[in-house]
Amino acid sequence: AATISYRLGFYGSWLFGPPYANDPHELRRAIYRAMQDAKGAVRFLKGRHEQDSTSTTAVFLLGGSAGAITALHAAYLDNPSEKPADCGAIGDVQHFLSFYPRPDLGSMDGDLNLNGQDASVMGVVNIYGALMDTAYIESAEDAALFSYHQSGDPVVGCGLQQPYWGIGLGIPDNNPWLFGSCLIEARTQHLGYGTDRYRFILHPGNEHAIHDLEGVTAELVQWMRDVMCGIPTAVPQVEPGTLARLAPNPAAATTTLSLPSPAPASYTITDLQGRPLRQGTVAGGHAVLDLHGLPPGWYLVRIHGTGGVLRLVKE
Repeated sequence: AATISYRLGFYGSWLFGPPYANDPHELRRAIYRAMQDAKGAVRFLKGRHEQDSTSTTAVFLLGGSAGAITALHAAYLDNPSEKPADCGAIGDVQHFLSFYPRPDLGSMDGDLNLNGQDASVMGVVNIYGALMDTAYIESAEDAALFSYHQSGDPVVGCGLQQPYWGIGLGIPDNNPWLFGSCLIEARTQHLGYGTDRYRFILHPGNEHAIHDLEGVTAELVQWMRDVMCGIPTAVPQVEPGTLARLAPNPAAATTTLSLPSPAPASYTITDLQGRPLRQGTVAGGHAVLDLHGLPPGWYLVRIHGTGGVLRLVKE
């Protein structure tokens, strides 16, 4: 596990500083900057895989409140056409006689740690967070999602609300409307997210907090385990009696797939989300699988015809 730092803050109103905002653009720009930094952090961690065995596939983002808002956008805001107009170049902020420019914030990937790795993640743990637009979640194949929210959260609403909506004092007036976990739930249901990749705990309460920290933590940890490990155990396995095996396993450069029959066969190497990465054939009961170019992590070797699947660990 790793914690990350990201840019904070935005221009306040002419009289008060944050959480009072100059206008609705400011919070959207703050979310965008935080998202860029989170994506850069993911690339940094993936880029260290040869030094500390960080997985390049089994990556989860977890956050609460502003951290959850950051994690959600880092996971789902990935289409350049979805860049909010506020995050381009817009008019200056004026405080008394001073003017502060608001330039284009750049691509959604940002410019941190552009090391050849991507910023994709396997899943997100959203603890009372929100999205600027639920349309950022485009399909049931997007990152898996665990959400927790209290129904009457006064800071980040579970529905379509402005941040600090329940606090008053004029704080929410210049904030944008955000889609909380209750509306994210509606979006995932519309897209057909499977129960194995999505979970939502809605607690009937009015706090910006977790009502049962120990219980919810245990549930979200188990959910992450299920997402990481559930796919390999949910598909048919090669029976021990068939003696199909991979050796060495774990492997760094190559591994040999051995089948009990000399009959021709074929195989596909996929990631844990089932996406095909390599294909090949087996002749005479043996095939050398070239693993060069595959990032360290967990993979599946699907043997066609037998319906069998072997787990493979790339070092």
